[in-house]
Amino acid sequence: MSKLRPSPAMAVALLALFISLAGTAFAAPPIVARARYALNAGNSAKLQGKTPPEVAALALGGQTPEQLAAMPSPTSSIAGLVTLRRAGDVMNSQAERAFTVGCPTGEKVIGGGWRGEPSNRDVIALEDAPNDAGTAWTVYLWNGHRNSSRIEVFAICVK
Repeated sequence: MSKLRPSPAMAVALLALFISLAGTAFAAPPIVARARYALNAGNSAKLQGKTPPEVAALALGGQTPEQLAAMPSPTSSIAGLVTLRRAGDVMNSQAERAFTVGCPTGEKVIGGGWRGEPSNRDVIALEDAPNDAGTAWTVYLWNGHRNSSRIEVFAICVK
């Protein structure tokens, strides 16, 4: 009876496995050393005891913390720029039809889409794109189902 030995490929695979399992242990010491260096690099001396809002004010052109607090946040300022427009209708069975949703005057469409109810795979989008002027979203659908489907088309508009 001969002894079972692992093949060279198995030996290489096991070596790679053990190296990968120990990979985080080898990576930790350099990261800890760099973190300690960053804490003691002298950057904190450059701040001269300023608070975080004061440092941010310097970065934003010398505004005071009160001026920074009065500024609108990114989420509140973008909420007024983007709107979602929707339109829905019933699509007859075994039919093709275009559905369009427009943006208000002065707004441009940046995206859109559609969904059908009841959710089935027999309604297929043949075309799904903005119009040439970029002011509306058009979806051209084909309903291969035996029943009619409720379709909702939407456009994402931006000022």
